[in-house]
Amino acid sequence: MTDQPHILNKNRRDERQYDCDVLVIGGGINGCGIARELCGHGLSVCLVEMRDLASGTSSWSSKLVHGGLRYLEHYAFRLVREALAERQTLMDMAPHLIEAKRFILPFRAHMRPKWMLRAGLFLYDHLDMFAAKTSSTQLKGARQISLRSSAQGQPLKSDFKTGFEYGDCFVDDTRLTIINAQAAAELGATILTRKKINYAEPCDTGWIAGGDDFRITAKSVVNATGPWADRLLSEVKLASNRPHIRLVQGSHIIVDSLFDHSQPYILQHHDNRIVFALPYLDKYTLLGTTDTDFDGDPADAEITASETEYILEVANSYFKKQLCSEDVIATYSGVRPLYDDGTSEAQTANRDYRLEWHQSHAGWLNIFGGKLTTYRCLSVDVAQMICTRLSHTPNRDWKSDSPLPGGDITSTMPDYYQQLAHIYPGLDQDMLKRIAKNYGSRAPLLLGDAASQKDLGTDFGAGLTKAEVDYLMRHEWAEAAEDILWRRTKLGYDFTDEQVKNLNTFMQNKIVEAE
Repeated sequence: MTDQPHILNKNRRDERQYDCDVLVIGGGINGCGIARELCGHGLSVCLVEMRDLASGTSSWSSKLVHGGLRYLEHYAFRLVREALAERQTLMDMAPHLIEAKRFILPFRAHMRPKWMLRAGLFLYDHLDMFAAKTSSTQLKGARQISLRSSAQGQPLKSDFKTGFEYGDCFVDDTRLTIINAQAAAELGATILTRKKINYAEPCDTGWIAGGDDFRITAKSVVNATGPWADRLLSEVKLASNRPHIRLVQGSHIIVDSLFDHSQPYILQHHDNRIVFALPYLDKYTLLGTTDTDFDGDPADAEITASETEYILEVANSYFKKQLCSEDVIATYSGVRPLYDDGTSEAQTANRDYRLEWHQSHAGWLNIFGGKLTTYRCLSVDVAQMICTRLSHTPNRDWKSDSPLPGGDITSTMPDYYQQLAHIYPGLDQDMLKRIAKNYGSRAPLLLGDAASQKDLGTDFGAGLTKAEVDYLMRHEWAEAAEDILWRRTKLGYDFTDEQVKNLNTFMQNKIVEAE
């Protein structure tokens, strides 16, 4: 045995060597956002993810870019203000993935009174009034509405007479993560997926880190592993004497649509928590989330019977259609890495992030906490800290809020669909709309000069063609059917076991041929 495993590994002929300014460990939304930001400032970056990109918390969120209305009750005004301002910025950066929605909050007299809801929504509308960008009208103008005869009230039980409407955003969380990795790669980053950091040690020039078949030298390291942050520190023997993050599990269930309009609901419960009911993939309703403390490997998180029961109870207290466990089509659970501020209850734990240099080892920066909506703000803060430490002059021409890959669309999304339909009249229009939504302005790169559906090659099922699979393997690091069906397209709900097997076989053969 040795305390310096990299000394043994560095002589292996099959080991790959990478040299960079900054090693980013973790391929979730924070890691990919940080890699993009650092590259934008002219630093060389290597990002390492032990599984697929966005395979952890970044694919198991509630799919919202939002200010966090309920955080106002915990007086987290700065966090809410920052998140509210960031909504419009992210919409402008990725209009194909982030969509403004008008949320419906049904009023229940025995819960929060009307004056409190009005006051909270007024703050929600105005906290970002001094932001650099003015929010669109869809995100402003909270108002009281009648549920008695409106389309929004029809799915609800008859005792709901009044509600409130306000603006927030829905997002494809996984694709947002992946296009940040794309942006980083196009700016020069090296993206290594399915590579685990087994060791990390300081050296004269900074850090040496690596795994079974690779070795990286870097001037600085960013630990952006989310719920694995404390575990990574322990595994590479850099742990402190206290935990920094609190693991909180959030679970969701998916059922057939509970309503036939496109507005989501935010549902209050008697324990002062809330559950969202979100229109999902055109034919489902996504219900969640929960807040329960978690202990174990975040990769093993699974919904519990009590969580399912809780979500169903909340939904059944509002909607006419009554649900039972047999109505649940699918579930997912993710572990949120909240900064451990000693709060006694999971639902009141701090959602803000902390950036901390390791106290004993120079050049190692830990990311603790954070939320999807503020990933870019976090990335900007990290870049400032890294540039200062490395005495690197930031790139003044870099615009952190520049469009992400696929996001440079000058028209509205409906108009963009029509443009593509005009260019590709021979293609299946439902598939084309999905392609436009997923890939934005990059859609023509995938579709090429296809004049008919046949030109896109084999259809593996649900409109997933060889052309799209090739694109995802070439440009988005997909290596297995799971990567495509559950993270990059969400078509897994429509695939049979046999279709999954055929897709996997095709992809594995393609990988072997390329080696």
